[in-house]
Amino acid sequence: MASQTILELKNIVKAFPGVKALNNVCFSLFQGEVHALVGANGAGKTTLVRIITRELKEDEGKIYFLGKNLKKADVKEARKLGIGIVEQEINLVPFFSVAENILLGGLSSKLLFVEKKDLLKKASELLRKTGKDIDARKKVEELSPSEQVYVALARALSVNPKLLILDEPTARMGLVDTEILFQTLSNLKRQGVSIIYISHRLEEIYKIADRVTVLRNGENVLTASISEITPGDIVKAILGRKQEEHLVKKQEVPAVGKTHPLLTVRNLSGERFKDVSFQLYPGEVVGLVGMVGAGKTELLNAIIGREKRLSGEVFIEGRKIMSPYQAVKAGIGIVPEDRKVEGIVENASVCENITLPTIENFQRFGLIKFTRERKHCFKAIERFNIQTPSPRQKIKFLSGGNQQKVIVSRWFLSNMKVLICDEASQGMDVGAKFEIYNFIKQFARNGGAVLYSTSDIPEALRVCDRLLVMYNGRIVKRYDSLEEADLNEIMLYAMGGKGGNR
Repeated sequence: MASQTILELKNIVKAFPGVKALNNVCFSLFQGEVHALVGANGAGKTTLVRIITRELKEDEGKIYFLGKNLKKADVKEARKLGIGIVEQEINLVPFFSVAENILLGGLSSKLLFVEKKDLLKKASELLRKTGKDIDARKKVEELSPSEQVYVALARALSVNPKLLILDEPTARMGLVDTEILFQTLSNLKRQGVSIIYISHRLEEIYKIADRVTVLRNGENVLTASISEITPGDIVKAILGRKQEEHLVKKQEVPAVGKTHPLLTVRNLSGERFKDVSFQLYPGEVVGLVGMVGAGKTELLNAIIGREKRLSGEVFIEGRKIMSPYQAVKAGIGIVPEDRKVEGIVENASVCENITLPTIENFQRFGLIKFTRERKHCFKAIERFNIQTPSPRQKIKFLSGGNQQKVIVSRWFLSNMKVLICDEASQGMDVGAKFEIYNFIKQFARNGGAVLYSTSDIPEALRVCDRLLVMYNGRIVKRYDSLEEADLNEIMLYAMGGKGGNR
């Protein structure tokens, strides 16, 4: 690894209303180095990256790239200097071709007027550099999630990067594509390209990184050579808790009826997970925990029949479930991860969103009984403390926290038996989070069962009665009791697939 420093951030401060996202962060990157950037959700990783790419401007501090002060630089100049990025949320135009997506994002406007065959040739050359064979003429919507990552990588390579940033690139990849990516990154490293690699997977970090930096609560708490630090050291830096705080005592253990399970998942396999089995019983909240890309969302979608199953079966009280319609009819309620896309109808009212999945309960002879529907909505709004001027208010004008409470309220006032939550408190303020926690616990106390999926493990320990830890598509650890659950150990399983320091 060359010793020349190509990127240096000094005492970077960035604040948003009510929160200091970065506080005096210092970070350096050497030429030809792979530098891992890790931290819990909300630690400041994304904010730091957006400052490096100049999408955001720092409030205080200095940033130098190749000796140039970037204070006045914008995104366009950063790209021109050779800063490329593959973001976690792949931002591609689905109805454009692969070539169009690569070239529109990475080449100068002059090249947009050349012959189509020349554009295809240039795009194909960039794709070859990624190590993945993809037809540049294909529409992006025809590609797999993994292939889309490679298209984004090709677009980043179009700026001839001296610095390449990758944010959780393998979250959408299988093992073979991950190995291809790592080989490509090794080739780029040998060519002198410097890489910032963001990942929750310790195995990946130890495989490709030279150094690691840990952010916690917007501060740089650790920078070290990867050869001089253990996975346990990284986890302790991420958590930042004293050892005695790692033991989480449950204040209340519900009386769980273990005789008749409400939900049975048997040997379920899909594209991103394999051979998953578990049961949910009345009165319990079971946590499904793991990092980004562990396969949690894909598993949940397969359980409700929304995603293709390769093998396995799902039952609600012995009744086989094959489709989302069957799931809802059998008594499964769903709180999706992406509420904007999957959870709400933005231009519909609060009331319409509350009754959306159970509207047939308010119909007679095909006609909606609006008085009954409104009565139900007023009860939901009061019960869940939804801040809205009226049930007729369009839901898009509500805050994110209140939108999430609308989604949750759908199921608590119906006859649901099982509630499946995917990052249910994501993007919510503290007060709204604890309201959601209380609703979920009340649902279980009333005889329901909850499968609570989250990447926030301390949150799962607050909410859940037992845990299933998922890593790389498999359940790698089960905690049937959380009386003395060790947070360090859980994190090691979630980030590396096994406990201990190795």
